[in-house]
Amino acid sequence: MSETGSLKVGFVRQIINPPTGILTIGFGDRFKGNRGVHDDLTATAMVLALGDQQVGIVALDLLAVHEDFTRELENFCGIPLLLCCAHTHSAPMSFSSNPLRTKVKRYAETLREKIILAVDQARGQLQPASLFWGEGNVDIAVNRRERLPDGRVEIGVNPDGPVDRRVAVIEARSEEGEVLGRVINMQCHATVMGPENLLVSADWVGAMRRQLEDASGGLTVYIQGATGDLNPKLNVGNDFENISRLGGEAYGSISEILTRLQYIQVDRLTHLRSDVMIPLQGTEGMKKPAKTYREVAKTVGLPPFLADIALEFLYPWKTRLELYQGAWAFPIQENLLDLGGLVLMSMGMEVFNQIGQEARCFFEGKAAVFGSLVNSCYGYLPTRAEYELGGYEVDMSWKIYRMPGPMPANADQLALEGLERLKTKLD
Repeated sequence: MSETGSLKVGFVRQIINPPTGILTIGFGDRFKGNRGVHDDLTATAMVLALGDQQVGIVALDLLAVHEDFTRELENFCGIPLLLCCAHTHSAPMSFSSNPLRTKVKRYAETLREKIILAVDQARGQLQPASLFWGEGNVDIAVNRRERLPDGRVEIGVNPDGPVDRRVAVIEARSEEGEVLGRVINMQCHATVMGPENLLVSADWVGAMRRQLEDASGGLTVYIQGATGDLNPKLNVGNDFENISRLGGEAYGSISEILTRLQYIQVDRLTHLRSDVMIPLQGTEGMKKPAKTYREVAKTVGLPPFLADIALEFLYPWKTRLELYQGAWAFPIQENLLDLGGLVLMSMGMEVFNQIGQEARCFFEGKAAVFGSLVNSCYGYLPTRAEYELGGYEVDMSWKIYRMPGPMPANADQLALEGLERLKTKLD
């Protein structure tokens, strides 16, 4: 903890475009590598310093990052990092445990170097700053958990489903009043562009960012909120014009909020982290994790023994599994960053929007930001009510992450209790 001195902030951006040919990930029916860059992918670092403490927030135009990647970066940088992924599905792979994926591994190394450089340069540009806060609503997302007549759930549009429309803005200003940068937090999948698109893009997040920065200056750090069950309302036609339109709608809401920002008191910089272990169903007594996930191959007409090959091609990932209370379990990394009048919290999952709203309620009276897909990702975190209905996020996701069984129905409660325990450490 640091409670002495004044807040200092630094912002720096690096471009992280991949080479042509690397597969962009997020869709299971995209099999061809990218054909070039439509709009730049970026790594935007914001370093906060107070007294002898520093924390880095890095916004990345990527689908997700692996916890091993985060750990390597933190070890090199020497400060806690929050790697916040926009979750665009038009960005490249950033991890593979397969030594034969040489292009992916070279890109991951370049990405690592660019992030380290951004953090290092942001630390070199630290200057006294004040923070200002505002929030409002934005209508760019729809609940994607569509109910079918037979009771099943599929990815589509659920007009009656919950949607968290809140957008939050944190603005950092120099002592002279110059805008140094902003944090934008809202929740909506970056999937305007579908699986047919083979051009690299930051999707609507990039369009929002460009319009905001062109109009108001400073660099933008985007923190994706609890977007697990929220898709963009414009995600048909595979039209790049739609990312401009949706980004423009988001920018319109943000620009109104900028007219009524209020000062935030910053009197501390405390970062806490923990892993919440989620035991997997049906794994009690297993000496080693079963390859139950291989049944995913049947959904695309392949024999189970080809599952690992297909998964390695489409989504090269490695889930950390540990024995926990007699069952195999995976970790949800949770972070809590307390600045006094402002709190940022995160979970390394694709979190359903009602969970993010509930987490923010832990800090009523404070400016509160919730981020998902931060530092790691091991699939979706649904509410218990949605879990009971099944669907892709419940029935399929755990197989893509090579888990030996599905998560329990109360995983949402376990994760929220983990955040509450972190909050208790602040009190």
